[in-house]
Order: sequence, then structure tokens, then C-alpha cells
Amino acid sequence: MPVIHLPQALTILQAAIRKSVPRAGFQIPVVEAVGCVAAETVVALIDHPPSAQSLRDGVAYASPPNSDALERWSKLPFLSDTENVRELVGEVFPGDPSPPPLSPGQAIRIMTGATVPESTSGVAMIEEVEWLCALDRQWQSSKSSAAWSIAQSATHVRLQTQHPQLHVLPQGAIYHCGAELIHFGTRLNPVHIGLLSSTGRESLACFAEPRISVLTTGDELIPPGRQLRSGQIYNSNGALLQALLRQTCRADVTVQHLGDSETQIAAWLEQQLGHTDLILTTGAVSAGQKDQLPALFSRFGVQTLFHGVNIKPGKPVYCGRFDLASTTALSAGPLNTMVLGLPGNPISVWVTFQLFARPLIESLRGSHHQPRWVNARLSKSGNYQDNRLTFWPGRLHWTSSPWDATDRCDSEESGAMSLQHEPIVTPLEWQGSPDLRAPTEANCLIYFSSSSPAPQAESRVKVLLLPDE
Repeated sequence: MPVIHLPQALTILQAAIRKSVPRAGFQIPVVEAVGCVAAETVVALIDHPPSAQSLRDGVAYASPPNSDALERWSKLPFLSDTENVRELVGEVFPGDPSPPPLSPGQAIRIMTGATVPESTSGVAMIEEVEWLCALDRQWQSSKSSAAWSIAQSATHVRLQTQHPQLHVLPQGAIYHCGAELIHFGTRLNPVHIGLLSSTGRESLACFAEPRISVLTTGDELIPPGRQLRSGQIYNSNGALLQALLRQTCRADVTVQHLGDSETQIAAWLEQQLGHTDLILTTGAVSAGQKDQLPALFSRFGVQTLFHGVNIKPGKPVYCGRFDLASTTALSAGPLNTMVLGLPGNPISVWVTFQLFARPLIESLRGSHHQPRWVNARLSKSGNYQDNRLTFWPGRLHWTSSPWDATDRCDSEESGAMSLQHEPIVTPLEWQGSPDLRAPTEANCLIYFSSSSPAPQAESRVKVLLLPDE
């Protein structure tokens, strides 16, 4: 099968992804659902907030006093500012029952999150009111507005300004009962969990995590902890893939290392195909004498979707699908199985996992999550290209904060920003596919086309963002 270009490989993979149906969901407690994928669309069970709430500590006030209110105040000294004065009639805290409606000319002390009374015109912050007290027919006032001890003894309050519904969160302002809150296929983050709890949900249906089997190959690889002999290296691929999978999902993962034994690899494949959602292998997919996996895949009925993609690193990558409906090589099992044969070098494993395995796994777990690409400025010139499309480990950063006035350009009023506010990406000092040290600092992969001019400092490049550290 000929080597193909990356867009073609991704198109083929997407077609296979559309055929990969995630397994039925199950109910899981909301507090345990972070990282899971919703197998239902969640609608609100209540209005939120369930009643209008105050957004500030201060006073909730009604409309200006009418003739009845002014008559109640007749025994008080004449007030020339009746438009802004309100009579205090109580207080309300979060969790208190709804207070009685306010009449014109009335106000109530209120705390953030408390239910505002009906007929409230707005809420004035404690810092923006003057407390008044009628004692012995004399008005006493205090502008020490932040002292609640003064507020407690006040009988009236003077407002500085009045704005309709200021600092009031209306009932259902965040969402109404029946509103769609979380879409089917959403990968749940901590804010989703808080949102679900805010509507009273205790559990929700989530997709089952895929079952994934990992096979590392290579007689030269031995597990950490053993003494190296001549020609041997430690097996980093198994641990690397387990870590990548743990970062991506909560899948049930089994890991096996079988060296280059064709008999053992064949027996392992026979056990796994049709009984797991995804097989990930490392090594034995290139053109070496012991690179036997593609032939073994074919022997057991795996349909090759592509083998070889014109990228660096990762050119020998293999993708196939074991479809129960089209093979009699094995007794019928419960699953179709996707197969990804990743190259043997650790960074080739890392890069091809990001490009091919991650989107496939997201689909198998029911998620609509897509890779994230951004534009950035290259920090330095260099020889990063090859005759293949290259993905180079990089470190993406911003050189200044958005509020740093010293870096703002003269045309700020038009919304333009200086180059200092664009993300900068630095290619790491990388020695190629076996080099695991430099990419420990990477938070992205820089895309260098084989056909573009040699990249220069300050040139714009595309970068693939890696998952959060």
C-alpha cells in the first residue's frame, strides 16, 4: 500500500470513526463524572436562580415614596430629598424565606444571594448609601457605609443613585426549567459538574470507556529495573502509552510486551481482536526484517485502511479495522476492533498518538472533542524541515500579559495589538524520534510543511496544542 499524505489519512480515519459506535452509557454520580462523556442531553429541572437574587450586599429598595408613605413620615423633620430616601423595614439573608413585597418608599437590608422582595426597583451597594436615623425628631446620618453596626440602627437610607434592576439577578436569568444545559457527547469538565449540581442532578448517563489493549514489540526492549545488557534499551513505549491514555480517557487498558516472537504476537492478536475496542501497538510496522505486524493483521482479517503517512516523525504508522461482519478468521465476538500500529521510536509514538489515536479514542468514548490549532509567531529561524511534513516539539507562550500597557501599540483604540501580544512558539532543541528529553517541555507540536520556504524568525506557523500538563 503506498504512503499517503496526512489529509488523506485523516479523512480515512474520520470515515472509520463514524463507523465506531461508542458502547451504551451507564448512570454515574455527578460528582464522579468529570472526564466522562455525557450519553444524554441534560435539561434544567428548575429555574436558576429559583427566585430573583441580590448580586450585592446593601439595600433592596422600592419606588420613591408615594403620598401614603409621606404621610407615614409626617412626624419626621421635613425632608427635601424624599425622592432618594427610603424607610428600612427589615433585612434578609441567603436561605431566608422570601420577604414580603416592598411598598413605595421602603427598603430592606439585603446580603448577596438573598431573595429580593417583590416590587424591588434595584439594589444599592452598602458602599453607596447613607444611613439615616430619626431620634428625638432629629435626623442623624452616617456615611460610614461599610459598617453594618450603623446600618442595624438606621431607620431610613438615602440612595446616591437609582437604576432599574441594578444588581438584581432575575429568576431564571442563568437558565429556565427545561433549558438545554449539556449536549449529548460533551466531555465533562469541573464546571459542567457544578452546573449539573446546580439543577439538582445527582447522576447522569455517560458512555462506557473503551477497552484498549496495548502491545509493545522489540527484543531489544526490557522493563525498567533490570540490568541492561549490550544491545538492550529500556522499554519507554509501554509507560508512555499508558500515560497518554490516562491523560486522554479513563479506559480499561491492558499492556503486554512480547518482543519480536511471531508466535506469541499471533496468539495475542487472536485473543484481542473482536474482544477489545482498540489495539495500539508500537514497533514492527516499518520495512525491517522483523516488522511483521501488518502481515499478521492481514492474516487475522484486519482490513488495512492505510499504512504509511508522509509525516515526520511517524511515517510507518498503520491503521486498520477488524469488522466482525466481514471476517470468519475468528469465532464471533462482541466487538469490532480498531487497530493502530504506531512506529517504534518513542517520539514517533507520541506524535502519531496525538494525530491518530487521540481523535479515535475520543470517538470511541462518545466525545465530540476536536484537536485545537492556533497561529503563532516563530521565535527563531532554523532547519526544521524535511522532505516530509514535520511536527516539531515546541513551547508556546505569550511574552506579556494583556494588561501590560508598555506593550500596547499606538492603534489600541482600533482594537489592534502589537506583535508582543501574539503567542510565540519556540522550537525545542530536539534530536529526533528517540529523544524524549527535549519534548518534556513541549506544550504543542509545530507544523512545518515540506513545500513551504525555510521558516524564519517572526514567521507565522500553525501549532497543534497538546493536552494540559
